[in-house]
Amino acid sequence: MVEPLQIFLADDDEEDAGLYSVFLQRLFPRTAIRTFPNGQALLDAVAGTLRGPDLILLDINMPIMSGFETLEKLRAGPKTRHTPIFMLTSSDYGRDVVRCHELGATTYFVKPTRLKDMNRVFNAIRWYWARRPVSIQL
Repeated sequence: MVEPLQIFLADDDEEDAGLYSVFLQRLFPRTAIRTFPNGQALLDAVAGTLRGPDLILLDINMPIMSGFETLEKLRAGPKTRHTPIFMLTSSDYGRDVVRCHELGATTYFVKPTRLKDMNRVFNAIRWYWARRPVSIQL
């Protein structure tokens, strides 16, 4: 039996996290999606897994541990060193984009406010994932 794809999402905005989970479940029907209110909770969950998540989405501005700090720790960890990490945040500051890429983010998206833009963002994530050199069932 093949383990389901695991997607971890850290965002302190419960409405955003719930909406993104719906989009992810629709695009990745064979997934286990786990949401966390901050980076520390996500890191604790990673520590409790055998292999770590297959895909991570991070907000930048979160309490307890920011997306920057979380990203840095994820890239230093053996379970998540090569995991695709997508920043999904309301910040559109160029310095934040640069910093996330310097810390090892796969890519950076500004949180969409319109449904068609949300479809575009999540389809881009699916497009990236479907082209990874691994065999998965979408």
